[in-house]
Order: sequence, then C-alpha cells, then structure tokens
Amino acid sequence: MTGFPTRNLTRALPVRAGRTMGHRARRALVLLVAAGAVAACNGSRDREKKPETTMKELTPQSELAQAMAEGEPEVELVVPRTYVYKCKDNFRFTAVVGQDTTLLILPDQRVQVPHVISASGARYSNGPVTYWSKGDRAQLIVGDKSYAGCRIAPAEGVWADAELRGVNFRAIGQEPGWYLELKKGSDILFVADYGERRITMPTPTPTTKPKTATHGAITTYDIKTGTNHLTVAIEDRACNDSMSGEAYPATVIVTLNGSTYNGCGQFLKPR
Repeated sequence: MTGFPTRNLTRALPVRAGRTMGHRARRALVLLVAAGAVAACNGSRDREKKPETTMKELTPQSELAQAMAEGEPEVELVVPRTYVYKCKDNFRFTAVVGQDTTLLILPDQRVQVPHVISASGARYSNGPVTYWSKGDRAQLIVGDKSYAGCRIAPAEGVWADAELRGVNFRAIGQEPGWYLELKKGSDILFVADYGERRITMPTPTPTTKPKTATHGAITTYDIKTGTNHLTVAIEDRACNDSMSGEAYPATVIVTLNGSTYNGCGQFLKPR
C-alpha cells in the first residue's frame, strides 16, 4: 500500500551506538540493523519472517559514518513496530511491539503487556491479557475470550503507526514511490523518489474549493520556504492505488518545485 520496501521485525530493535547521534544518524543506524536482521532471516529456514510492507524512509548507509563523525556520548535506541491483525469474526487489533513490552490497542481498551519467556514465538502477557505471535500469525487472549487465526494485514501497519504518531492525513503514490504525512498545526513530511528526496515544511492554513458537478471538494496546502515550493491538493474523490489496487477516499496531487506526484490518501483524524 506504500511504495517503499522494508521488513517488519518481530521484536523492537535495541540499537546501541558509540556516540550520541543526530536524527539522520539514528535513521541510518536503524536501516543497517533492519537490513542485518533481514539478511539473518533469509539465511536460516528456522527463523521467523514477517511479511514485507512497502515503506522506505531511512537514511542510506553512506550517511551513517558521516553523521557519527560528529562524536558525542553513547545512547541506546529502541525502535517499536506496529502491526494490525485481522482475526476471525471480523475482530481486529493493533500491536505496537517494543523491546520489553507491547501496547495492545483493542476495540474497547488499550493495555500494556510485558514480554514473557516462550518456547516458541514471541509472547507478551500480564495474566488476563496475552498476545502470542509467530511469523505473520498471532493469538490474543483477553480474559476468558480467545481470538485465534489472527493474521497480519501488512499494508495497514504503516497507517496505524502514522495515526499513533499524530498524523492527520497520509498519502502515497507510485512510480516513483512517494508518501506524505501531514500534521495539522505542525509540519508536512514529503518523501519522494523512493526515498531520495525528503523535505519537511510547516503546515500552512489550507484553502478549500467546494464540490462541483465534475470534481469533489478540494483542500489545498501551499507553502514556500527557501528554495522549496510544495503544494498538496486533496480532492474528495475515490482513488485506487496503482500498485496494490487498494481503495482510498481521496485523490492527491503533490507538486514539489515543479515536479508532480499523483496518488491516493486518507484522513486519519478529523480535518
């Protein structure tokens, strides 16, 4: 559902660096660790695999050494992973898997469960609530109710994660792959050309054109900063992703410095 390949990892990745790093270095280091984890998975039939999603927003390896050269005290980084599960009887839940705990977002509650020893798979439990995952499957136990046959919906994890991070609107497009995340009253993140271009700009006050006989209502964000000019036009018109075929409620046109990117999106929070 997005345009950038990566791997979901079963556990969060504890990453220890020799020096404190800037934002760019942290992203680059996570990329290296994730790549190593994927290589290890591919090299052993006995290891678990998570399905591929399509997201690439990490700094290339070549930038890590340069960023690390700034040199400061050591820090530890933990990268949580967000998974959306679909179970039988249309039951759904989200798991935000950390290093030692997992946050379970259930239809009627949110609960934190600690990691416990398991002979197989990854298990988290506080007694009444247990989340047990292996590969792309999981079992959830809440009190006397058991939800089995739950499977990861790989395309939905990225969107659930964005909503948890406070993103109001998210959009994606293909060929070249890009994505956009808009936070109301904060900033717009636009990552284009399969991750080669990445800019963050303040979210401006939008303008709105009403619905007509040929077009849906259009909300436009137009911002200029320095050498960059970004325009985001969001039309209330159904759209299907050209790669996955997934349906979205909004058609999106992004223009950055004269280059146009077409795609689909949806509001994750009220406008």
